[in-house]
Amino acid sequence: FTGEQQPLLDIAGVLTISSTIVHGKEMILHPNSHLVTSELHLLQNSSAIFDNMAKVSPQGQVPVPGVLHVNKLSLGVDAILDLRHFDSNVTVQSSQLQLRAGSSIKSSANKTAVHIEARSVELEGGSVIEIVGTGYEQGPGFPCNVNDSVCLAGANHGGKGGDAAVSSQAYGSVSSPSTFGSGTGTNVRGGGVLNLMATDVLKIDGLISANGMDKSFEGGYYLGGASGGSILITTASLQGHGEVTADGGAGNVGYS
Repeated sequence: FTGEQQPLLDIAGVLTISSTIVHGKEMILHPNSHLVTSELHLLQNSSAIFDNMAKVSPQGQVPVPGVLHVNKLSLGVDAILDLRHFDSNVTVQSSQLQLRAGSSIKSSANKTAVHIEARSVELEGGSVIEIVGTGYEQGPGFPCNVNDSVCLAGANHGGKGGDAAVSSQAYGSVSSPSTFGSGTGTNVRGGGVLNLMATDVLKIDGLISANGMDKSFEGGYYLGGASGGSILITTASLQGHGEVTADGGAGNVGYS
């Protein structure tokens, strides 16, 4: 699909295509829409929005809300796949998943766990899978006392945040990470949750990130940084020279 208008492909019902190729434009899958296709290729500078309860599946497969299932999924240079399935899980399933330089798979939906399941996954240098700042606004790791008017401390998760209140708690699992990061208030959310399974090979030369958000200025004070989220990776072969991060956001000096 190519064209001058934006968005190029706006799906609200059911559309069947053997192989979907988007070139330089935007595709929107609205809530409860269904794209029937065996392959999805977002070429250079293209983007796709996978909205709440949307479905993508090959011909003959039973569609599931919140599941993007194709045999091959590729993102070209600077292409973007935005997962917006709110307050639930969203799943991407594909035999082959490839992200070219500058491309990204991201979640802009808060408190939505992202699951990626494939035989092979490749992230080229400069590409990213990011679920940054999609966790709790406060959450179980809120580091301040309930009656504090502003929270200057760093949020807790796997450990205590900087200058966190004695009464606040760390939480989560080291061996099976699956919990959202915590925040310190409005616009300072913790990191999201990513479960990535590549049964054959995972090659990372780009970045996979579930970081928390940095401090934010509010009411004359800087709120502390949010805690990172959770990333669980399962693969038979891990390759590449990229990064995997679930860091806390930058906070005030001595409070990160």
